[in-house]
Amino acid sequence: MSNTLNTNPTDESQLASGDPPQLSHDTQMTATVEALAQAVAADAIHPKAQVIMPSEEQLTVRLVKLDDVLRLQETASDENLVAGAFMALVGALLGIFINLVTSDITSISKATWVAIAANVFFLIALGSFWRRLHNRYNEELKRLNQGDTHD
Repeated sequence: MSNTLNTNPTDESQLASGDPPQLSHDTQMTATVEALAQAVAADAIHPKAQVIMPSEEQLTVRLVKLDDVLRLQETASDENLVAGAFMALVGALLGIFINLVTSDITSISKATWVAIAANVFFLIALGSFWRRLHNRYNEELKRLNQGDTHD
């Protein structure tokens, strides 16, 4: 048995039996693709979606300096980095508390208290830094939207 398709539109067994000749697989696929292309083209001629143009004011484009955009992107990147570290510390503190609750420890060791205190200290510091970065990002974005730039 060969791996090639029969490209002849008629098969000898069909001719011998008297049945009408059948199209080969390639010819049927070509006809199907052409019918599909015609259906898509017919839909493209008569679009069904309503197109609404925005007002001229909404189409206004404001040009800003590349340095200002890069500064905004850098601030957003710094904010995301601090937010990730903050969330990691929240997870570490939550892990310590879950470990304390699920274990049979009757008293908490000094090392555990030190770990909790260090996590709380760094959470407060990172939370403050995260808030400052978030405020800086919002101020820079507001300034860019108003058209003010650093010279």
